[in-house]
Amino acid sequence: MLNRHTIPPGRWFYTVPLRLRALFRRRQLDQELNEELESHLEEKTQEYMESGMSAEEAHFAALRDFGNFELAIQNCRDARQVLWIQNLTEDFRFGLRSLRKAPGFTTVAVLTLALAIGANTVVFSVMRSVLLRPLPYAHPESLVFLCESVAQDPTMFISLANLADWQSRNTVFASMGGFRRVGATLVGRGEPQHILAGQVTAELFPTLGVGPLLGRNFTAEEDKPEAAAVALLS
Repeated sequence: MLNRHTIPPGRWFYTVPLRLRALFRRRQLDQELNEELESHLEEKTQEYMESGMSAEEAHFAALRDFGNFELAIQNCRDARQVLWIQNLTEDFRFGLRSLRKAPGFTTVAVLTLALAIGANTVVFSVMRSVLLRPLPYAHPESLVFLCESVAQDPTMFISLANLADWQSRNTVFASMGGFRRVGATLVGRGEPQHILAGQVTAELFPTLGVGPLLGRNFTAEEDKPEAAAVALLS
């Protein structure tokens, strides 16, 4: 069953141009509407006059039959279903006129809105990068960061011996990889340079679901203390 706002698909071809015309040529349509209603009222008045009433009596009788004239005009406007757009446009124009009359208040309001929008943008950007944006790894919702905690450093990275003990007793996680930041000295050509590096175990990159673009990942044999030193470049 169709309600009064439902339009069959085939009628959109006719209703859309009419609504666009009602939106952009409202004054012309209002004038045409008034002329059409006045024409109907005159015809009804003429019918009563032909039945023997005076002009004044016929006019009032036609008005009684016609009902509230202004209400009929408003109902015809509502039938266009663009009244809310017109009201919004009128409210916007009224707001602009009010702001134009008070330039001082307008300046303060615009500056306040600009500062508020800028502050909210900064806060949202920080929250998105820190809290909302997922980590760039496969299944980031399954990743857990574990560390040791001591009084001097509550987020101290674990030792290799403790990591090996955790791995041997693990019954919860699919895999566990170790990582800690270290400083190193790069020597070779030119002057030695201090660089930041990380010591990792062979299971770290598979746990994160990433791999090197070139070369290979570390092996379990290279986790042993006596293994040769190898490195991956970032």
